[in-house]
Amino acid sequence: MKNHLYLFIAFSLLALSPIHAASFKCWTNDEGIKECGNAIPPKYINQKIHYHNTKSGKIHKVKEAAKTGDELVKEKQRQKEEEKRLREIRKQEAYDDVLLKTYLTVDDLLLSLHWKITTLDSRIKVAENSIQSQQSLFANYTRKAANIERSGKALPKALKEQISANRNKVKMLQDRIKSLEKDKKDIHTKFSHDTDRFTTRKVKNLTLTLANPEKARQLNSIQVTCPSAKNCDKLWQKAINFTKENSDLPVIFHTGNVYTTISPKTETDIAIIVSRVENQVDTKIKGEKITMQARCYPSRKGETLCKSDIVTNLLESFPKQLKM
Repeated sequence: MKNHLYLFIAFSLLALSPIHAASFKCWTNDEGIKECGNAIPPKYINQKIHYHNTKSGKIHKVKEAAKTGDELVKEKQRQKEEEKRLREIRKQEAYDDVLLKTYLTVDDLLLSLHWKITTLDSRIKVAENSIQSQQSLFANYTRKAANIERSGKALPKALKEQISANRNKVKMLQDRIKSLEKDKKDIHTKFSHDTDRFTTRKVKNLTLTLANPEKARQLNSIQVTCPSAKNCDKLWQKAINFTKENSDLPVIFHTGNVYTTISPKTETDIAIIVSRVENQVDTKIKGEKITMQARCYPSRKGETLCKSDIVTNLLESFPKQLKM
């Protein structure tokens, strides 16, 4: 009743106010009761204020309450986090663009990996051969030292220096091999990331194209949408099994998002890439997309194979096997 009385008084006062007053304001007092009027008491100026139309009484504007110090600090922190997130996204997009401009296909990227690893392996082999040579020298030095000690003579300074230098050389070569092995591991890690990003970005860029069955067939690709994350895990495993069952080529790359065989080596080979990316095209459909692409040998016969019923049936059977 008390609340209604305050509102009645407020509306009565407004009715007596000048006709040109187009709106009135409402706030909440210290007792939690709603008050209204043309002027807001200074102590309530930072509250949430509702502006009402004088004739209809309907709210036509709302001024939010001023934020407290803690709220301002939290808001500033949220803005910093959002800015950091956007910077990381832009950095990743720039990195992805470089990958797409540097490599035409996953094969090009993996070939680059192959040459880098081959180069490191050759350097490791050279270091291992050098260690064997140094170990042979060390055996000779120790035999000389043993003969001299048995004769009761002191070891020559030069021989001591040779033994010490030999040990240092072997230690240096061993450290060199450890460093090269670490470089190999780092390169594998980087190329795993790059291959994953390259394939994911490629598929994302092609998603609209692959929605057209005719264009998808020209690219020897097909996509399946997952209805949920849990369901997509099961479909992804089925996609991997599909690749194993339908390609005799060995797998060269495998992450949580990409599974690909080596490139076709003969004109009868069919290579398969399956990849898993988030659905960013149709926002009405939640879930991820799993893409399968068949690849043939780069020759006239290979192109004929990729246009044949063999690959057509492969593409048509992919979504059916995933939904089984």
